[in-house]
Amino acid sequence: MKKLIAILVVAFVAMSTTFAIDMSAGGGLVFGSFTTKLADFGDPWDGTESNSMYGAFGFFDATYIQVSIGYNKVNADNEVGSVVFDFLGKYPFPIGKKFTVFPLAGIGYQKAVSVEEGIDEADVSHFVLKGGVGGDFAITEKLYARATGLFDYYLDNSFEKDYQDAGDGKLTTYAFEISAAVGYKF
Repeated sequence: MKKLIAILVVAFVAMSTTFAIDMSAGGGLVFGSFTTKLADFGDPWDGTESNSMYGAFGFFDATYIQVSIGYNKVNADNEVGSVVFDFLGKYPFPIGKKFTVFPLAGIGYQKAVSVEEGIDEADVSHFVLKGGVGGDFAITEKLYARATGLFDYYLDNSFEKDYQDAGDGKLTTYAFEISAAVGYKF
């Protein structure tokens, strides 16, 4: 396994120098709104519940790819905390010398690590489809500030599937998140 990781790292570095890929890393904070919509369950269950979401993350950026890991918490009755892994593709468009904008799209995985007692963490972990836009503002030649806005669509986990089967309804979960970060170019 260590040999495979070493080979992948060498290949990635070789490719990045061949294709002039800029690499950077950084970290930041994320805030957002997490919404769950219940439909066709009947009264009093149908409706929408929104809760705030917040967290921190670190990222690695290689021009067209952003990989990040972080921790998010949703302020709800059950207060779910998750370790978040994101893999996003992006295409940067420079606007002048100091500003770059880019669309983002990709997939994430939220591994629940703190849940309400009696709920299995594996049952409430999610795969997430993500899309949005971001921008970098150069502070110095190497240091930059990054802002992003993403829409997250949560694929059903086993807890939600069981809930939908038991109630013969549809449960949809999505979020809007805004993040601010600082990055450093290598």
